Amino acid sequence: MGTNVFDTLLNQIDGARPLAKYPEVSRHAYHLYIFKYDSQTFEGLDKSKFVAALQAEGIPDGIGYLVSLDQTDLFRYGFQKEPCFKGFYRGGVGLFQLFLSPSAEKGLLGSIVVTLKCTFGIEKRHRQHRSSNSEDKRELRNNTMNKLCFGIVDCGVIAPLYAKAIKSLSDSALLVAVSSNIKEEAKAFGEKYRIDWYEDYHDLLDRSDVDAVCICTPSGTHAEITMEVASFGKHVLVEKSLDVSLEKIDRVIEDCEKAGVKLGVVFQLRFTKAFQMVYQAVCNERFGQLVLGEARAKTYRSQDYYKSSDWKGMWAMDGGGALMNQSIHVVDLLQWMMGPVKSVYAYTDTLVHEIEVEDTAVAVLRFANGALRTLVGSTATFPGLPKYLEIHGSTGGGGSGRRYYQKVEFF
Repeated sequence: MGTNVFDTLLNQIDGARPLAKYPEVSRHAYHLYIFKYDSQTFEGLDKSKFVAALQAEGIPDGIGYLVSLDQTDLFRYGFQKEPCFKGFYRGGVGLFQLFLSPSAEKGLLGSIVVTLKCTFGIEKRHRQHRSSNSEDKRELRNNTMNKLCFGIVDCGVIAPLYAKAIKSLSDSALLVAVSSNIKEEAKAFGEKYRIDWYEDYHDLLDRSDVDAVCICTPSGTHAEITMEVASFGKHVLVEKSLDVSLEKIDRVIEDCEKAGVKLGVVFQLRFTKAFQMVYQAVCNERFGQLVLGEARAKTYRSQDYYKSSDWKGMWAMDGGGALMNQSIHVVDLLQWMMGPVKSVYAYTDTLVHEIEVEDTAVAVLRFANGALRTLVGSTATFPGLPKYLEIHGSTGGGGSGRRYYQKVEFF
């Protein structure tokens, strides 16, 4: 269905007015369809309810701008750095600059965006990508049979670990493409792993042979990209954390459920031999009634680590510090093994680093089952130690913190 047909349908609805389109920006029009909504025509019907009605009619992923653009997390982050700002983050947006005006805000809040899939568009855009050579392409085609094919979004320091993990599952999985808005990184990564590479992750999503996408961008961008991936009907594996706010996380989970795709977040310590053994012991009630636990994540990160990017250690893009980033793995293990937390009492502080978020935290937790637990997390404890977890019960206990978490101590 072309956008001209969508124009015709919308023009039949009083209060919905398509915005002007420019033929030379067919690439943008292919992805988004924007129109104005006048709630007074519908006796004050809330815009969100109109969007819900669009979705009920099968219009893909209709969303309204419910707040002004300057109130979004991304732009708040930018304003913290410069009042009328130039911000930057990796993950497909690149450099941007915002100049506020009353008319711009009014136009934004009066608009509704429909995220278009391949069914809409003035013309199919040309895919800008590179491949190693024709021999690599033939090899990929031959190897994709009966395998789950992955793409990776962003080529930061964590991306090679994803590539290595996918390669280790060569009987059932295959890495076929990568994207980064930094062209040199995308090219180098693609050539190293002999896969296609793109500067725009939307080109990767256009590929019919990509079944699942790994998202390795900064935490504050995860929700937006995940929802786009889900709208293309592809499964999603997200680097921790899922995002930086509960509201965004709930929206991501809902969108993936509606799209019928699987959503996963990387908490790799669950799959280590030692913690698997402790978990099975808890499930088999080997420790009796759970009484007490201890979790430690005494890590170390230098100031240069935080200076290595514009988002690390910032509330808007990192969502937190020692707890949200490094200690999140032991926090996950706590709830995985002991159930939901009922209450928390904690101290947090920034003791060493020049960052917005905490670099040290201590907490006492009470679980719904009555058990108590202590939690310590820091990125200021030189030289850094392996993460450690212990669980104690009325008839025994166990824990692990040895190198690679391959051994467990039972008490």
